[in-house]
Amino acid sequence: MHYCRLFFNKKLFMFGRGSVALSIHERDLLMKFAAAWFTRSIFIASIFLYWSCSSESDAKDTYVPDLDGDGISDGDDNCVDIPNPNQADADSDGTGNACELNAVFSPTFTVLLADLTRTSPGDTFFSVIGGQDVFQNDAWAEFGFLATVPLQSGAESVGTLVPTWTHASFDGGYFNLVDVMPNGHILGVRGEGGGRILVEIDPVTATTVRRYDDVMYDHDALVLPDGNLLAIWSDEGPFAPLNGAGVQFENVRVMTPEGKALWDWSLMAHAPDAPFSETYLSVTKLWSNCNAIDFAPKTGWTAGTPLEGDIFLACRLHNRLYRIDYPTGNIVWIMGDEGDFGEGLFYHPHDSQVTFDVDAAGNRTHTRILMYDNREGPVLGSAEPCPPDETCPADMAPYSRVMEVRVDDGTLTPEIVWKWPSPAAADFDAYAVYSPIAGGVSRLPNGNLLITHASVGGNPYIAETVHGRLMEVQRDGSLTGATVVWDMKFSDDYGTFKAIRLPEGTTTNWTSLALNPADIPEK
Repeated sequence: MHYCRLFFNKKLFMFGRGSVALSIHERDLLMKFAAAWFTRSIFIASIFLYWSCSSESDAKDTYVPDLDGDGISDGDDNCVDIPNPNQADADSDGTGNACELNAVFSPTFTVLLADLTRTSPGDTFFSVIGGQDVFQNDAWAEFGFLATVPLQSGAESVGTLVPTWTHASFDGGYFNLVDVMPNGHILGVRGEGGGRILVEIDPVTATTVRRYDDVMYDHDALVLPDGNLLAIWSDEGPFAPLNGAGVQFENVRVMTPEGKALWDWSLMAHAPDAPFSETYLSVTKLWSNCNAIDFAPKTGWTAGTPLEGDIFLACRLHNRLYRIDYPTGNIVWIMGDEGDFGEGLFYHPHDSQVTFDVDAAGNRTHTRILMYDNREGPVLGSAEPCPPDETCPADMAPYSRVMEVRVDDGTLTPEIVWKWPSPAAADFDAYAVYSPIAGGVSRLPNGNLLITHASVGGNPYIAETVHGRLMEVQRDGSLTGATVVWDMKFSDDYGTFKAIRLPEGTTTNWTSLALNPADIPEK
């Protein structure tokens, strides 16, 4: 029999015995859910709630204190408050990495392939999150840093381990790259004080030019054609299906570069009946988890006139992409669960971006949506291994993909025009990876795509091994075809979310990270 103790704010709340003993399956499921709830409790409510489970005998009424439930007794644990079963202590000071805001991590980055005759030139910026104990507890708000790896010019650099750079001002903070601004600065969301703020960073001097912290900004933002900012932000409120418990809701804001709010839009007010995952909601307190936003001005809009257009808001846990008219706020259409196009095109996607096909007269005929299709299932830790548009072996492991959907704007008919990797393609086994809760894709100036696989090996809440991967691919015009022209793998226990590419030499004053030698396969 297995027994679980519930701790709330570091105090023993309940010790389960007898009638509440759990099966192994129930114990494992509870631990997964508890880990996810623990994640959100740190990020949103600043409380501590977690379970400690063990296999004590029926007759045993005492237990060894293990406050964080990581299997290490409190007397021997180098970080009592946060689960860290590996007891990692990079600086050997007796305090585990999980409890040190300035813990020293040593990721390495191995370039597996680099065909610089086909890559888009520049420096690749990405946020690093790790190691394994940090992933399991989502302490991204404390342990991330921003790094960049330059693509070298010259044939001598092809297939070599390129240097990687970072800057001290980014150490110790979750940083999500969201957009390159017209002035060359980086717009990003970073963790601070248990929440998230929006910042503008000068990548050359590595300084924060401007910060926006009046609300909790979340996941994505961009600069609008008129110079204002468009951003996702979240707040918390009661939710009737959970008996009035507090749940995180997403909103959209248009604001001036100085941070003055001009327009706020509530997803709950406009889509109160949106489908949601009851198991996910009860565990993580996330209702929609919107993670990407894009904007397209109306055809014929000219600078100097009031901005009109469409906002595209992707919400992972609704499994939906919303097209919203701006500034009326009316929902034009919904792609995804219970939407206007049928279901099954994607599952829990990230980083959607929109372009258009136009006719000879300049009228838009089709809307194209590029996205990272994670394929995570509706229950935390589950997966949707085979998309309905594919034929897969019965025992195929879950995988994530990048896809482009083209929508006929007249008939509202969707068509998948590209998907990669695909089980039908010859390169599937070489490039099929699974990143269940994060990932990204961006278009490069030469038409290539920069893809980030955030975590390879499973859900970061429960995975035993996690490492990120960055790829640049070149599409060949077919439904499933692409050529990988640059491929870089993170060392185990380190991952990333999104990446962007800036002009070469942007970060010449950053500090070089020490890299371990690695055997690079021939291209």
